[in-house]
Amino acid sequence: MFKESWDGSSCLLDDVLEREAGSERLVCENKDAVAFCPYASMFPFEVWVVPRRHVRNIAGLSESERISLAGLTRSVLKALHDLLGDPPYNYVFHQSTYEEYHMYLRILPRLSIFAGFELNTGIMINTVPPEMAASRIRKTMEEAV
Repeated sequence: MFKESWDGSSCLLDDVLEREAGSERLVCENKDAVAFCPYASMFPFEVWVVPRRHVRNIAGLSESERISLAGLTRSVLKALHDLLGDPPYNYVFHQSTYEEYHMYLRILPRLSIFAGFELNTGIMINTVPPEMAASRIRKTMEEAV
């Protein structure tokens, strides 16, 4: 996500993190990163893992931030595995060489198959609202403790 929002005042992803703080879509967080199911997610149980500090790529994180990001990601992946079994996943690192970019990771469980509607229109159908997905992931994490 680029640093300037439509009015040029802030980073779009920082704005998203602020909006997601304490929301029903929040999955978990630590001092360096936040995991949430994004509004209007494309896939059931899609999770974004975002460093709190604005960095353009993973190399810009300190060692402790990388460890923290990895720990949070591992917790999310374990909960998804416990909840969903062992579906195929895509992990997408969104990063850039541009200083204005805010890197993030998308975890995409592949639970559905693109069919005629999706292939013809380019519109995705997500049968699990992100609020429900986040709630089920949080519950799975709590039960594992």
